[in-house]
Amino acid sequence: MDIFTIQIMANRGSEWRKWDLHVHTKGTNKNDQSSSNSTESFFELFFKKAVVNDISAIGITDYFTIDNYLKAKLYVSLIETKVNDLGEKLFNVSEIDFIKNIFIFPNVELRMMPSTGIEKLINIHCIFNPDYVTELDNDFFNEIGNQDRYKMNRAGFISYGKSL
Repeated sequence: MDIFTIQIMANRGSEWRKWDLHVHTKGTNKNDQSSSNSTESFFELFFKKAVVNDISAIGITDYFTIDNYLKAKLYVSLIETKVNDLGEKLFNVSEIDFIKNIFIFPNVELRMMPSTGIEKLINIHCIFNPDYVTELDNDFFNEIGNQDRYKMNRAGFISYGKSL
């Protein structure tokens, strides 16, 4: 960058962007309200709407997992290959460019006890840097447990389900 570019940027002022920090996708744990027939059709509509609404950042939210975040990232990584039943591309070049520049990050939702005065559990959202995703199993999910002391990782979920 030259000094002229820096000066223009300095005079630009605040820039506002639209972020959606709490998006549950198709297949979300606990309360999947998606009417889409498949994860593929969900993400097609989801990203089309992100483009139309000029969304710059999205927190893919789920309870105790980042699996749907990983599905969203995979969809974006393959977005140039997405076609309809007739073999026509689902996204044009400008849509693909926009979607690839959306900052997508994992938002892990937890419910905590004790409950509030109206018997609602307290929700906590843990937003993570996408660069840290590979360490989440070891450094986060292996360290938290539920009320019956089962770890909140895949093995813990399976063991807890069997115990119930």
